[in-house]
Amino acid sequence: MYLHILKKDLRRKKTMNAILLVFIALAATFIASSAGNLIAISTALDSYFDRAGLGDFTVVTANNGGNDGELIDFLNESELVESWGRSEHLYLGQNLWRNGEALELQNTGFLSSLDAQLTFFDSGDRPLTAIEDGTIYLPLKVMEDAGLVRGDTITLRTGALEMDFTVAGNVKDAFLGSSMMGSSRLLISQGDYQTLAREGDWDNQTGAIYSVKTGDAPALQRAYNRLGFPAVVACDRSLVATTYVMDTVVAAALLAVSACLILISLVILRFTITFTLEEEYREIGIMKAIGIPARKIRGLYLVKYLAIALAGATAGFFASIPFGNLFLERVGKNIVLPAAGGGRVLLHLLCCVLIVAVVVSFCSLCTRRIGSLSPIDAIRSGKSGERFHRKGALRLSRGRMPVLPFLALGDILSGFRRFAALLVTFTIGIVLIIVPVNTVNTLGSGHLIDLFGMVESDLYLNSDERTMEFLVPGGREKLRAHLRQTEETLAQEGMSADCWAETIFRFRISLGEESTSAFAIQGTGVDAGRYTYSSGSAPAGPGEVALTHITADAVGAQIGDRVKIKIGGEEKSFLVTAIYQSMNNLGEGIRFSEKEDLDYHYGFGGFATQVAFRDHPGEGEIAARAQRLKELFPRERIYTGAGYVSYMIGDTAEQVDQVKQLIVAVILAINALVALLMMKSFLTREKGEIGMLKSIGFRDEAILAWQVLRIGIILAAATLLGAALSGPIAQLSAAKAFEMMGASHIEFVVHPLEVYLLYPLLVLAVTLTVSALAALPIRRISPRETNNIE
Repeated sequence: MYLHILKKDLRRKKTMNAILLVFIALAATFIASSAGNLIAISTALDSYFDRAGLGDFTVVTANNGGNDGELIDFLNESELVESWGRSEHLYLGQNLWRNGEALELQNTGFLSSLDAQLTFFDSGDRPLTAIEDGTIYLPLKVMEDAGLVRGDTITLRTGALEMDFTVAGNVKDAFLGSSMMGSSRLLISQGDYQTLAREGDWDNQTGAIYSVKTGDAPALQRAYNRLGFPAVVACDRSLVATTYVMDTVVAAALLAVSACLILISLVILRFTITFTLEEEYREIGIMKAIGIPARKIRGLYLVKYLAIALAGATAGFFASIPFGNLFLERVGKNIVLPAAGGGRVLLHLLCCVLIVAVVVSFCSLCTRRIGSLSPIDAIRSGKSGERFHRKGALRLSRGRMPVLPFLALGDILSGFRRFAALLVTFTIGIVLIIVPVNTVNTLGSGHLIDLFGMVESDLYLNSDERTMEFLVPGGREKLRAHLRQTEETLAQEGMSADCWAETIFRFRISLGEESTSAFAIQGTGVDAGRYTYSSGSAPAGPGEVALTHITADAVGAQIGDRVKIKIGGEEKSFLVTAIYQSMNNLGEGIRFSEKEDLDYHYGFGGFATQVAFRDHPGEGEIAARAQRLKELFPRERIYTGAGYVSYMIGDTAEQVDQVKQLIVAVILAINALVALLMMKSFLTREKGEIGMLKSIGFRDEAILAWQVLRIGIILAAATLLGAALSGPIAQLSAAKAFEMMGASHIEFVVHPLEVYLLYPLLVLAVTLTVSALAALPIRRISPRETNNIE
């Protein structure tokens, strides 16, 4: 009997059941794949690091030239060190050429040979055991940015030496493989490396990486910090894993979308069950009248929705495997993923089973009303036939509102529960669109530059090779001369501008017994008061510093405290005058006054030369001037603010933008399905009202407009509600990713026309178009349907 009733009911409500099936299938697909991917990525990093032999603690030095003696002594003498290895590398500036044109690396380039301490992998996840002379392996990101493919030839020039290399493929590097690392390692043969190191001109462009095995990485880092060795990077494996955070964040974002899909599915399910019960009150009343218990009647509905949930979850399970693999394939371009096993498939299956359990449990809750219905109430369609209050708050006789908006608003206000599912669904959709859009706009905005310890400017002239020229004794005077020369060159071209630059150091900072090694920065040509601080005042002179909140917390410092900073072999006392936030090195930071006398020999890098035009040109003029600067400064890469932010954070914005596009497509599909479902149910429920309107002279077009207008009003309300909720929700979700990179608070960049006009209009157009198409059967409803009004 159950199967017969189920088969008949499924045929009778094909559209409604099909839409519900699609929602459950989508929810199962997204949650199974995203949960599986999140677990796979989280566990894959440890496996990848183990296979690669990544050390528990890694130190990168620059301009070592034999100056790493103290560090080597520490590694040899420390009881915490089990073993360590050292590999040398050369820093690349504008050394690579292709067909006579400079090949631009989008970040700092390391040129190295195979490292005995670390295993590298090719694109097929095979360990690289040997590299032929005359060949070179590059990171995939470098190859994609430069448009290189296997077999292409590139030229490496250093001084008078010139060598050609054939691209042998891309390499996966566990330590420097993440775009957030800001460095890329290129591999050549040992013989070619020795030739370049011996015969090339690498003044001030050498470095080393120390890979350390230890049983207690935190204790080793504390011991290392107390001694304050000069280094570019000093981090443990957990910090390296953090640089791959965007892959995890994207999977987590998809998981959040999946949770919203389940919520939408449950909202639609409740609406469907409520509508079905109201439509079948008479059948329920007859079954109760002839003695069928409420438990048996509820069982009929539970069987139906169990069947739909099983079908949807099964479809979602099979779809989740290839969908998840598409995402993992992109992640697998940077890391070596373990072979897919039965564990991931089992997790997908468990997620789908959980969805079925949630759907059936929710159905059980929604059908409890059957138990409270008496046969008489059910036969009367759940109504007593009396109403003791006024229906609706609007009065046509007391206002000037046109009839159709009056009817639409009156329906919504007098029967809001019928439209609640629409409001919830549309609101969730609008929030899911606005949050990623604002995140992408923020990541692509030049305004984010202040979170990297810089003052916003018009253009950025970046050259790692030129920066290295200033990291020598007396380097700051050379930097000042370079800035003056840049201003003079621009003035001669009619582009009067102020120029400045930031130089990067790494110093040990301590307060009492607490100490840490921190990223430090000093501006030349720019006043420290122009930077953004969370609290306190800018360091105004020598002996004053500002600290990021993460560095301050690491040593327990507050504004007004005196900290000690080891610069070279000397330890100096500094007054903390301000706290600021930064995303450099995941939140580390010391800001020196521009008046502080620092030896630039201890620097290890710098940011771009910044250009701020004094006549404050518009974006179009800045873009035109950027083209001119490319001719004036061929050694530098020219960026706008947004371009330089993208350079600093790698392909983070691109990944988030891909997620945004997927979400927009899913939301449009969801809104279309929900609008179709609602319109079908409204037409079924309101045949009598439509027949009556036709009988008193309303045309089909007017009735169709009335039906669609109700959907439009709900969508407009959902847009306003979603816009109001998107800010707090963004701070609870997307802002956490910025916090992981070191920012304590982020103000999202909002483009009002895009967020509050373009996307809402897109959603409105798709939703109303589907609603109008779904309402076309109005033409077939006859005025005789008036007889069906209760």
